[in-house]
Amino acid sequence: MVGYVDDEPGFSLPAIFEGLADISYARAELLQGRALFLKYLVDTSVRYLITPNAGHAAASDSTIHISPMIANLSRELAENPAVHSITDSSYDMYDVSGLSELDLTPQAAAE
Repeated sequence: MVGYVDDEPGFSLPAIFEGLADISYARAELLQGRALFLKYLVDTSVRYLITPNAGHAAASDSTIHISPMIANLSRELAENPAVHSITDSSYDMYDVSGLSELDLTPQAAAE
């Protein structure tokens, strides 16, 4: 599980979680290139991507900065009927476990 989650809820998740803010320091290239990020998700068997939603911004003083590429990808995942998602008051979680079977390449050239 990877994503942008505030520390308190991030530590409470019932799974291994790695924050994309942390990844951005160690492996910045993963958040700059769509193809490389998608390959990372598949190669490391990441099952879920979590991103803050509009409710998070309204209810939080968090200063989470979301990579534009991740913001675009999360919008695309939300619109893809093949991707199961769960939304709560602050976050959206996308099941990316079947990512290798999804066709997410058409917009790749646009980024």
